[in-house]
Amino acid sequence: MKYKNTWLVFFLIFNFILLNAHAEYPKGTIKAIVPFAPGGSSDALARLYANKLATLLDRTVIIENRAGASGNIGISALAKSKPDGLTIMFSSSAVTWNPALFKKLDFDPNKDVIPVARLAESQQVINVNSLKFPNQNLKEVIEIAKDKPGKINLAASGVGLIESFFAVKNSIDVEIIRYKSSADAMRALLTGECDIFMGSALNVVPLLSTGKFRSIAVTGSSRMNVLPNVPTTAEAGFPDIQFSYLFGAFAPGGTAIEIIKELNMLLNKITNDPLVLSEMTKLGWTPRTSTAEQFAAEYKAEILEWKEVARRAKIETID
Repeated sequence: MKYKNTWLVFFLIFNFILLNAHAEYPKGTIKAIVPFAPGGSSDALARLYANKLATLLDRTVIIENRAGASGNIGISALAKSKPDGLTIMFSSSAVTWNPALFKKLDFDPNKDVIPVARLAESQQVINVNSLKFPNQNLKEVIEIAKDKPGKINLAASGVGLIESFFAVKNSIDVEIIRYKSSADAMRALLTGECDIFMGSALNVVPLLSTGKFRSIAVTGSSRMNVLPNVPTTAEAGFPDIQFSYLFGAFAPGGTAIEIIKELNMLLNKITNDPLVLSEMTKLGWTPRTSTAEQFAAEYKAEILEWKEVARRAKIETID
């Protein structure tokens, strides 16, 4: 009986070690590419994750901003890196949008870029000019747009892909006016130059008190804490127009599955850190965790969906 109990204890301890053991991450300095310039919310979030990852692994993690070509320079740099776990990338939706926006890419988004973990998302707030739409809800705004084809305009930051998504999903003919930045697009809504603007809560909430615009819906699956009285698009009767910006981590094509899974585990652990959750909220992001397999499926589906939106909206691809 004594020996039987000893072997049982040994067996339990051995299995506990197996269940809680993780592969040792490759040694060396880790380079974290951010395909945007310093200063934005994506860059700030990337730095937060990089600092936490450095602490968890007890090694140096260096942020390398590789801005340009709407994120393609940074994504290409990742795609051409050694698949040894020492180069990763933190990126927002450019990684799924750009295959729809550019005629040619010098990387294959389905082979040269491996999704590791979806870490956060930022849903959009649909806002209308108060003079143009003093009382109308989302359904009424869309009905007006259908009754007046080409007469309602949307302010877009950049190429207008999410605005095209909104128009395509609702089968409405609207004019999309493109601005260089979200700040410029927001200003156009405030002055009445534009009728509708979809932006992040970070851009919208501080200006709501002006009364010059109203927030009529949010595009995520749940209401936002900072806008508790604003319904989701699903609650407003439009479940098909849910969308958000993603923020995730990626590795070069060819990276071993063991490294991908280990990195996924580490990054999901960071996402659940109370400090990270607090800072993420301040930056206008909502936390997300996923397995690498789940994120890979979402990533591929989003690439296809944005390509279809660009095709239906007849967005001219960039040379």
